[in-house]
Amino acid sequence: MKQTKIYRASKDSLNYQIRLAQLTDMPNLLEHYHQTRLYMIESGNPTQWQGYPSKEILTEDIHKKQLYILEAVETDVLQSNHSLLASFVFQLGIEPNYQKIHGQWSNNELNYVTLHRVASNHKLKHTFSEIVKFALYKTKELYGYSYIRIDTHSDNKPMQAALKRTHFVYCGKIFIKHGGERLAYDFLA
Repeated sequence: MKQTKIYRASKDSLNYQIRLAQLTDMPNLLEHYHQTRLYMIESGNPTQWQGYPSKEILTEDIHKKQLYILEAVETDVLQSNHSLLASFVFQLGIEPNYQKIHGQWSNNELNYVTLHRVASNHKLKHTFSEIVKFALYKTKELYGYSYIRIDTHSDNKPMQAALKRTHFVYCGKIFIKHGGERLAYDFLA
């Protein structure tokens, strides 16, 4: 069996790792996204992810080797029996929804990666900054530079705050198939 590369780090005395999700993670992932949807409703964003992502979408992400999990290495720190802190898609290649933008990307010539379906369990603050560090590292490893794109719903205030805190630049609005308008951001380093 091929060994999966794992990214390990530490934050606020918590050891964590980022690794590719596996099909055996599905029950935890489904519960994780369910809890994220409840948090979104509580924070004023009731419509963005209703019924999404589905088990089929998550399975496809796993098969494409683009769904990652950020998990605690020592679960007793969280006083919980499950260590999944965040999940996200790290997508290589052109994102079709980003071809047309009402605004302008920081760069239209460079290859980029896209972060999608970022979800946190909110037990550890600023997990998004750890995801961004990982994405910058992986992108630099692939291309020799780091260029990340992401979008979010206009009602998703926690994500907009996380994007601002991690120095993403607002670029304009995009329109996604089956989902309406989204705010588009990028980060070029």
